[in-house]
Amino acid sequence: MAQKRRIPYLVLVFIFFFTPSLLLAGFGVQMHTVTTGSMRPEIKPGDLIVTRLETMSIVKVGQVILFLDSTSKNPISHRVISVSKVDQSINVTTKGDSNPLPDGTITEPPSFKISRVVTVVAGMGWVVAALHTSIAKSILIFLLILLVIMYFLDKSNARKKKKDASKQAKHHSHIYEGTSHV
Repeated sequence: MAQKRRIPYLVLVFIFFFTPSLLLAGFGVQMHTVTTGSMRPEIKPGDLIVTRLETMSIVKVGQVILFLDSTSKNPISHRVISVSKVDQSINVTTKGDSNPLPDGTITEPPSFKISRVVTVVAGMGWVVAALHTSIAKSILIFLLILLVIMYFLDKSNARKKKKDASKQAKHHSHIYEGTSHV
């Protein structure tokens, strides 16, 4: 009988917890939680926005970009309302959909990387924010440790079963050696 192949728990843990982050980071994709209502009704507080790094040279009017506020250094996601090229720089002006006035102009070289919002997931930002809290991280670490313990217990149990089966097979072979069949 062929032995069933199983993927070790640790491999599954690695795939589940680390691969998505590594893949996303490798492609310049990030996730952010929206905390203000400046982009209502399209993007609301608590929504998750997924951004991708792109160069300033391909930013277009109507796109939503994420940038750092020059004074507060907080991330802001607002819609591009104008783009112009001046000398060797790109000027981008943004405005929150529900804000009455535009933001200041962002001036950067065409090769400068900026985050463009590629999708919005309604309400999921709060979940991601909750997973970044200390208690959630503690629970995740506890679960990882528990999975590691389960993996080693399962391995130990499998060795014990194999050893017991081998002993039982030897015992049965000794019993049958002494009997004769006519």
